[in-house]
Amino acid sequence: MTDDAFAATAESLEREAARTLDEAIALVVRLRGRETRERHRRLLERAIDQAERALTVAESGTVRRAQSILARAHAARAEDALHGAGQLSLSAQRAPTRGACDEGWCRVESLVAAAEDASLAAQVAAKAAVVMAGASSSVARAARVAVERAEVAARTARKIVDDRNHAYTFHTDLGFSFGEGWYLAAAARLAGVTIQIEPGTPGTAHAERFLRDAGLLDRLQPYRSRPRANKQTTDVVARAFRADPLGAQEELRAAFLGDAPIATPVRDWIDPRLAGGGDRRKVLLWIRDGAHAHAHQPSRNTVYAELVELTRRVHEVGFLPILV
Repeated sequence: MTDDAFAATAESLEREAARTLDEAIALVVRLRGRETRERHRRLLERAIDQAERALTVAESGTVRRAQSILARAHAARAEDALHGAGQLSLSAQRAPTRGACDEGWCRVESLVAAAEDASLAAQVAAKAAVVMAGASSSVARAARVAVERAEVAARTARKIVDDRNHAYTFHTDLGFSFGEGWYLAAAARLAGVTIQIEPGTPGTAHAERFLRDAGLLDRLQPYRSRPRANKQTTDVVARAFRADPLGAQEELRAAFLGDAPIATPVRDWIDPRLAGGGDRRKVLLWIRDGAHAHAHQPSRNTVYAELVELTRRVHEVGFLPILV
């Protein structure tokens, strides 16, 4: 192939790379759904491939925009990785188990690394653009703008990981059951998880006192956004009881009840409610009736029919059901 043919091929590849990149960037304004985002990524990869091929077959200086196209494409890749890391971090943080949460964050880390790699690639391409087209050229200016975007995306992506919140929230507004706080405290006693208390509500002080009395002040951290999902603590507590049922029970009884006699106000509240039961063994049936569930997920509250069935089964085995 003659030099003119090589130049024509390089320039054609450069034009195709520019068109492909423009198409990929145009998709950003309507990135809705997985298929559109996947197409965006494929177009970016194609633009990068075309620009690199143009540089491979071109003689020095025959393609002036290829390096700038590379810088812009890598910047777009960094921003796409940032978007993915942000979306995935939200779902990872809300995963139902600690293992699933940690696995999700490993994938977030890989996206952050991709954003940082793309930022470095944009910097390399921008430096080459300056050499090929001159520092004051429009090509070099476009490349420098792309580098700034890529660096911002990489830093923002890394901050997502740096700001990861490992704590579980002790909710203190009336929409949540205080019993959920007991579960958090149990997970902290049995597995050392970190807790943060929802601030600024009438229940905040009560939660702080409860955790202090349970010996958990060292497990508290200041409140931050994006905590772990409290549903993870079910698995945490279950694992501790499976490993050592009696030890786990003794640990929690000592933390929550202590060895002091039951306080008179507590006895005065409980004894009348248990009157008439005699020495029969008792089962407490908890009735959930939370305001939060009323508003958002009413099915999470106790249904009358299931309460009747539970009561019937407790009677069948000779126990006395106590509705709480």
